[in-house]
This record gives sequence, structure tokens and C-alpha cells, in this order.
Amino acid sequence: MIITQKKPVEEVMALVADAKTVAIIGCGSCATACQTGGEAQIAELTKILEDAGKKVVATTVADYCCMNLGVKSKMKPLNAANPDCVICMSCGDGVQCVAKNANN
Repeated sequence: MIITQKKPVEEVMALVADAKTVAIIGCGSCATACQTGGEAQIAELTKILEDAGKKVVATTVADYCCMNLGVKSKMKPLNAANPDCVICMSCGDGVQCVAKNANN
């Protein structure tokens, strides 16, 4: 298992500052176990983003964000929502896998 930790909210908000629409993908493995990227944390971040005027257009949790095949199928509805950006709540391997499967 990889230990993950949350970025400060201010840092996340700075990264999505220009985005009007956001999609969020979490990880059902390590990040869920560390309470940094499971369903509850996605709901928490969704509220923060929406309170800041962002529109969260899609959310999902992949079983393992670091496994391409599972991420590929989970990214289809997120990509279909055509967000300005995607937030991945996982380890670095998961972020790389999600980035490979996100519309550019």
C-alpha cells in the first residue's frame, strides 16, 4: 500500500482557478484506506469546489487508479462530461494513469 496525503485546499483551488467545470476521480484502494480519495473525500471536495463557484460535472472511484484497464473504463463518463479539468485523488502512479486516459 502507498500512503497518500491531502494537498492543502488552497493549493487545489489555485490549480483549478481557471476551470469552470471539474471532474473528480478517486481511488478505491490506497487513497480510500488513507481517507484521502474515497467517496467521502470526493463528496467533501465537491462541496468545497461548488461553494467556490465551480461546477462538478462528474465523479467516480476507480478500484485502483494505478491500473490502466480499470481507469480507462472509469474515465469514459468523466471525459464525456467534457470538464475543464480533472482532479485525481490518488497516489502519483494513479495520477499518471488518469492523465493518460483523460481527454486533452
